[in-house]
Amino acid sequence: MKYQGYTYDVWGNEEDGYEVNNVSYTGEDFDIPEDATDAEIVRCINGLNITVDPGIGDEETLYLISTIDGKPIGELRRTPQEGWDHIDTSHD
Repeated sequence: MKYQGYTYDVWGNEEDGYEVNNVSYTGEDFDIPEDATDAEIVRCINGLNITVDPGIGDEETLYLISTIDGKPIGELRRTPQEGWDHIDTSHD
């Protein structure tokens, strides 16, 4: 499956919590196998100190967080497939 990468501008800190201020399309697209594990997803995007947030997301959007402090890093949005008119393809 193809995903588009987005990065976050984040405010806050580990103690007080984080707030996503802005989301930006990175211009990068990724091919991720449908049955990929979280570790395989991170390898596909060449991520260091990143994991897939297990608490949120689905097959259309994967949320990425720092393994160091839990800071939101960004997300991968599944690229629309034929007949998938419900997926937002706009770039923030």
